[in-house]
Amino acid sequence: MSGQERTKLLKPLAYKFKLFWNDKLDKPPQEQEYISKLDGYLTSSVCLGYFAKSLLTSSITISFVNGMDVFFEMDKNQYNILLSLWSISYFVGHLVFGKLIAKVNLRYFLGFLQLSWTLILLLQFFVTTLGQLYVLRFLLGFLQAPVFISFEYLLGSWWTRKELNKRSTLLAISSSMAHIIAGPLQQFVIQQCETKHSRTPAFKWLFLVDASITFPIAVYTLIANPNVPKNSTNFYWTSQDRLIMGLRKNNMGLNKARNQSATWFIWVFPLIFYAFNNSDHAIGQPTFISWMKIDLKLPNSKYNIYPSYLKLTGLILAILVGYLSDYLGGQMNHIFILIYFISMVLGTSLLAFWNIPTWLHWFCYIFISLPSGWVQPQIFSWVNRELVGDDEKRSLVVMLTNVLAYVIGSVVPLFVWNTNDAPEYFVGFTYTAFLSLFGLIMTWVAVHFSKRAFHYHVV
Repeated sequence: MSGQERTKLLKPLAYKFKLFWNDKLDKPPQEQEYISKLDGYLTSSVCLGYFAKSLLTSSITISFVNGMDVFFEMDKNQYNILLSLWSISYFVGHLVFGKLIAKVNLRYFLGFLQLSWTLILLLQFFVTTLGQLYVLRFLLGFLQAPVFISFEYLLGSWWTRKELNKRSTLLAISSSMAHIIAGPLQQFVIQQCETKHSRTPAFKWLFLVDASITFPIAVYTLIANPNVPKNSTNFYWTSQDRLIMGLRKNNMGLNKARNQSATWFIWVFPLIFYAFNNSDHAIGQPTFISWMKIDLKLPNSKYNIYPSYLKLTGLILAILVGYLSDYLGGQMNHIFILIYFISMVLGTSLLAFWNIPTWLHWFCYIFISLPSGWVQPQIFSWVNRELVGDDEKRSLVVMLTNVLAYVIGSVVPLFVWNTNDAPEYFVGFTYTAFLSLFGLIMTWVAVHFSKRAFHYHVV
């Protein structure tokens, strides 16, 4: 092959590589500028908001194993009661706020919700009884309920199917970043308290640190979030931007007829997300940390940090999957979801046996942790893609998909993830293995219905 022929071959490959990472390259300059603004304001504001929400959620788990259990004498099942109260209020919040998502100005709605979290965090610093903490966590769950579904609804309102997966992945990544930071952040607070001989427990200082992070994010949301295209009045849009906005929205609505009369997505997608969300407890519960702390006798400087390494690796994988999914046309969501459920069936089945070599324990925790970061964006991108152009149905299905997982999640952990079973959690791992198998089956059901709907639409 001559040098000239090699150059002709490499140019398309170089362009495809650039397009893989930058989906603006095949668009006109005006649309490229518009997309840059959309990423700079919309994507950044929803990612920061979800980061704040996830940080507050993960801080409770980290606090529990770093002094909160001793301070409040949580020697029974109080930790799961705390989680269940949050889940119940999260469900109630969905019922109260769910129908408002398509009707309110999400820019102000989300901003003021995030300001309310800051106030609750400040109050948590002063609690002296477990009952007071129960009340505040219930309020926090209620006020956090509409945030995630609003974020997914916003992303689905602005991005096309070839752009959506990576943005939805970035949203999920922001949650992973919160979990990555939570452990080292708590460790830093512990070290500072020990150095300065603080009389206030370190986990309480973490609440104040979380508040100082949440407040500026809330202010930024009030400034940057663009709401939905039909009601976006932000200062940064030009007349050219608004023209492009309208053209893109019209093009996104061309597939509205495809699922206009179908109802399968109302029950299938909620069941898939329920299977994912509740199976993810196998790594989200303090399972990995408890094993390192109780069986391996590792110091807190290690068992607080090692989960963050797994999260960081999962974050990198999720980014690659999100970009790959869009590059392949944005219609391969089911493949990545199936890979996750297969890994969960195998990993949790082995952990349910428990009496396995130490190296296999490490392998299983890694095996079930790494894929978890990419599943959520693939599910909700699939929902948004199936219902593009029908905002009311889309907001309904996004809400139902999210809420079912938390309805069941408010009760099941009390029975299957009892902290008295730590670190073996035989019931929890067994339950997760069967639940993941169910998720595998429901994903194939969704593929069947989606293909059938596409066939009827084409015919």
